[in-house]
Amino acid sequence: MTAGYPEKSLKSRYRQHFSKVWRLCPCATVVLIPLTYSITQGVIWSFLIYTLIKLLLRKGNEVHWMLYVIDGFAVLSLFAPLIES
Repeated sequence: MTAGYPEKSLKSRYRQHFSKVWRLCPCATVVLIPLTYSITQGVIWSFLIYTLIKLLLRKGNEVHWMLYVIDGFAVLSLFAPLIES
């Protein structure tokens, strides 16, 4: 116990605060497009960030299966230049 709050209370506050962190993905798109100098790269990274955040929050079942397929192709497209050289 810290500061009169039981540990459960702190965990629930943490979960409540960070459970909606996936809503930052549109913001990531807006930031990544100018940083990568490419609309395509910004959108690809935003898809990957969204899926990664959902998986880290253990909510991977909320992600549609087609997004996993799109992410697979996105990873291939990102690493294709490394494989070719």
